[in-house]
Amino acid sequence: QAFNEEQEFEFSIEASNAVRKDATALTVRGPDVDGLMASMTAALSVRGCSLIEIHAQRAHPNDTTNNEIEDVFYVVKRETGEPFDDDELEELAEGLLDSTRTPMNVNTVKAAMHELENTNSFLQARVKKLERIMYERQITLVSSTGAA
Repeated sequence: QAFNEEQEFEFSIEASNAVRKDATALTVRGPDVDGLMASMTAALSVRGCSLIEIHAQRAHPNDTTNNEIEDVFYVVKRETGEPFDDDELEELAEGLLDSTRTPMNVNTVKAAMHELENTNSFLQARVKKLERIMYERQITLVSSTGAA
């Protein structure tokens, strides 16, 4: 389902080093909205996380009217392969919570990519035109008759 502003404060994050010895566990609970998983995994990646395991499920699998998720990410520091320190958990959880407020929409990403492709095509054509102008200014041809 599409994200709406009412859902912004329905998410909760639990960050723990007590669940597993080999990884930090981040549990996300809240509404299931389009682009949420992409936003969360991108947020974790930006914060130096390596995702070693994930459990994505409905919070109430037997209730088809309840659209809540409970996703658990098991992460380690990309640099060391170790769990995050306890004093880093709050910052990690805040970054993950921020990502739930702006879930990536596939159509938005496609539109941005299309715009970048158009800009790239324009710039490539512009570079070719400028190169041609530069060559014309840098090269002088003199024929055997002495005419330029």
